[in-house]
Amino acid sequence: MANLTTIPDHYTIQFETNFQMLLQQMDARLKEKVKVVQANGAAVRFNQFGLTSMSNVTTKNSATPNVDITMPARWAYPIPKETSSIFSEFDSTFLGSVVLPTSETMQAQAAAYNRAADDTIITALLGTATRTTPNSTNVFTANNATESVAYDTTNQQVAVNFVASGATQNSGLTIAKLRKAKQKLDAAEAPTEDRILIVSAKEISDLLGTTEVTSNLFNSVQALVDGSVDQFLGFKVVRSELLPFSSGVIRNCVAYVKNAAVLVDGGKKSYMDIRPDISHSLQIRSTAVLGGVRLLDNGVVSILCDSSIG
Repeated sequence: MANLTTIPDHYTIQFETNFQMLLQQMDARLKEKVKVVQANGAAVRFNQFGLTSMSNVTTKNSATPNVDITMPARWAYPIPKETSSIFSEFDSTFLGSVVLPTSETMQAQAAAYNRAADDTIITALLGTATRTTPNSTNVFTANNATESVAYDTTNQQVAVNFVASGATQNSGLTIAKLRKAKQKLDAAEAPTEDRILIVSAKEISDLLGTTEVTSNLFNSVQALVDGSVDQFLGFKVVRSELLPFSSGVIRNCVAYVKNAAVLVDGGKKSYMDIRPDISHSLQIRSTAVLGGVRLLDNGVVSILCDSSIG
């Protein structure tokens, strides 16, 4: 019997009664990897305390010197976000035995919130921060003027063509790049605990293919791929496909310490209402308030990786 390429009109077609979610990131992977504060106001100020130093005492009973300590402030500005879906009052009738996808809609909106939170954190890590400089006569009073602090691509970035020695050439993620990022955090006296590395699936694959990986390190990378471990070279490895690109194929991976950035989170709220103003349609709406800021510039290192290689 020949295969049917067209289903005759009198043949019965069976439909599933439920909906299947398309593949997507459902969880928030970075919220526990930064400092989180509750959104309460149009702006949130984070006070910072600078360095001091000690000097030699060379004279008895001399006047005590006072050392000024800088006390700048960083600012986060939370932004309202929303997503909404509408179902006609007749949808449940016309769908017949197919269930109205209200549950799937709620799940999709929750996943959208989780991705928005991760994206806000990544933007805070690599984006422009807002800083207020202290008043010169009173360190507890900030000037009204604020300044923008762009990410330091000169000192806090591992170049896409970085190699430990020899001729430079573009590459994906290599052990040499990770060692360089670790060196920068060590030199900044960043704490060795709570170090995070955000990479995509491509960069984990790069590590498996690099010729620099010893057999011992290869086993560690293989365990990353398998998901049995999430630690590598002192970093807690988090996979995210939300990392930004520059110049088309150059991905910005991020190595940082947990207290280097903050997420301002007002939480997610969801509503399911019948809207009389739009023919009694069912509206499912979720809202959130999210903001973030980089607190420690030298606690964040961008690692540029060429995603077109390999």
